[in-house]
Amino acid sequence: MRTRAPLKPLLVYTCVSQVVAAISPKPGAGGPPGSGLEEARIGLHVLVRFATATSALICAKELHGKQFDGRTVVVNFMSEETFEELQALPCFV
Repeated sequence: MRTRAPLKPLLVYTCVSQVVAAISPKPGAGGPPGSGLEEARIGLHVLVRFATATSALICAKELHGKQFDGRTVVVNFMSEETFEELQALPCFV
């Protein structure tokens, strides 16, 4: 298994300084069966909104595939509208 170098401090600062919002599911929260927001599906997810698409791409490139707490980070993208809809749901904090 290939191991990547640790995150560079400047890159971490660049990523964190560009975060506009971050949400994750409340512990034990989830939507009704068939909603796509069931607890088993949304648990351990963190959704992050960046100031610019460029900053999101830079951070995604660095974080995707990294190990965190024994799990592999997987990066995906969604529209701003979808993020806002999810942010408004009671199962996210």
